[in-house]
Amino acid sequence: MNSKILLVDDVQMFLEIEKEFFLQSSVDILTAKDGCEALDAVKTGQPDLVFMDLQMPKMDGASCCQVIKSDSTISKIPVVMITSSEKKEDRELCYSAGCDYFLTKPLDRNRFLEIARKYVPAVDRR
Repeated sequence: MNSKILLVDDVQMFLEIEKEFFLQSSVDILTAKDGCEALDAVKTGQPDLVFMDLQMPKMDGASCCQVIKSDSTISKIPVVMITSSEKKEDRELCYSAGCDYFLTKPLDRNRFLEIARKYVPAVDRR
């Protein structure tokens, strides 16, 4: 069975870019457009890793991450937060919500895959 990675962003273009990063990998990609959808996807899909945007409608990434990390049935799932801002407050917000790692846009493909491999060995090195 393939590892599952959940990509969460309200901007379709970013979801497509991130999906493309995994084309060479034998992983299943799940997507969600906001924190509410992400929470449902985490509970039902039990992904091995979540990449989640911070700024989203309905429920932002930090709030969603906090809910994931406070639920013992899904709290072990690593969450990597992504933001377009380098602001120290955003980084602190993400880490206080319990995220496992933090990346900023624009995403560097090699760095993105390196972080993914840290949690999901099936991610291809190419």
